[in-house]
Amino acid sequence: MKITKINEPTPWEGQHGTMYEALLSFDDGTSGRVNMKSPDRWNIGDEIEVIDRQVNDKYGDKLKIQKPQADFPAKSFPSSGGKFDPEIQSKIDTSWAITSAINILGESAKEHSKDGGLITTAKHLLQLREALINDLKNGNE
Repeated sequence: MKITKINEPTPWEGQHGTMYEALLSFDDGTSGRVNMKSPDRWNIGDEIEVIDRQVNDKYGDKLKIQKPQADFPAKSFPSSGGKFDPEIQSKIDTSWAITSAINILGESAKEHSKDGGLITTAKHLLQLREALINDLKNGNE
């Protein structure tokens, strides 16, 4: 959903300093009050998703909003300087695959670590995950 209108943010003193409240309207016809740390946190045209809505008939619904999760990079684990590091991501992926393989293999994981079964299972999980990501990118469900 997109923001179509932002009423002038009103400042108020919160526990951690000045906060701002504004009434936002959206392209689906809904609206709600949002608290923010800076008056320019949101802009008209921003894509958002509502993560919490507290209904209030007297003052208007109070919303917690964020940018849609799909807008965040799939590989959002920053390394030094906040830049994506493929080597670190590869280590994270490998760790996930080994942990998942151990969980799948259960009691037999220790013996499979000697015969190559653990590594084979971990590689298979990585291949399955990559195939699923590609299917979802291509619109296949």
